[in-house]
Amino acid sequence: MDETPRLAADRMLMRLARWLRLLGADVITDPSLSGAELLKVARVEGRILITRDKRLRTAGDVVFVESNAFREQLRELSPQESVITMRCERDRIMQCVLHFETGAAAERVWVTDIVHEWNGQAWLTTKSTYPKLRLSPDALLEIATSAGLNIRFNETLLRQRVIVLTRSDSK
Repeated sequence: MDETPRLAADRMLMRLARWLRLLGADVITDPSLSGAELLKVARVEGRILITRDKRLRTAGDVVFVESNAFREQLRELSPQESVITMRCERDRIMQCVLHFETGAAAERVWVTDIVHEWNGQAWLTTKSTYPKLRLSPDALLEIATSAGLNIRFNETLLRQRVIVLTRSDSK
């Protein structure tokens, strides 16, 4: 029984699609297709379309994503979509569950890793939960400089922010 999410992401959600693939989801994309064309492909392949195309938001097999910001797009997925099967083998299933905080503490995402292992007679479950901070690059730089670190490199390369910090000289 494979519970890997089968999704199709439109061209406005390419970054989100890459991130979901890293988490183990089966996501197809085709930037040459319109949202309506990709929806047809998704239906043929039994996938759910995730889109920012307002014209498609009323379709029953579409998840409409409101946010422009990549980090906020994950927050918009339903609770069922926040359970991600990372690996599924005969004797082991590894899953990840994302819990987004709301309100004043919304800078954290709680991650729960769940491992189900078959010992020959029964399934054993191990869980661990830990927070991950959701910091903007500018907030990270502010925290680093206030802690006495030097910014040696801060540029966008291949659409990814690269920041190199070093310890301050003790002189």
